[in-house]
Amino acid sequence: MISFPLGRAEVQTAATGMTEKEFDDKLVETLDNFLLSMAESPEVEVEKFYNMTCLLENLRFFSPVLYSAIRNKEA
Repeated sequence: MISFPLGRAEVQTAATGMTEKEFDDKLVETLDNFLLSMAESPEVEVEKFYNMTCLLENLRFFSPVLYSAIRNKEA
């Protein structure tokens, strides 16, 4: 299992101390690191890697929604 650097506890505290831009930058960095880890793993099949890449690319566009949802939940 690949560890996701921006875990649940970190996400919950990240939104309160970060601007939306900082949150977006951290999310993009995390997704890029996740893809890099997958790309370097010989255990990941090419087709699954492609599908995950598409999924994570789409997730990246939801950064403002994720940020708002976390902020609203904490408020």
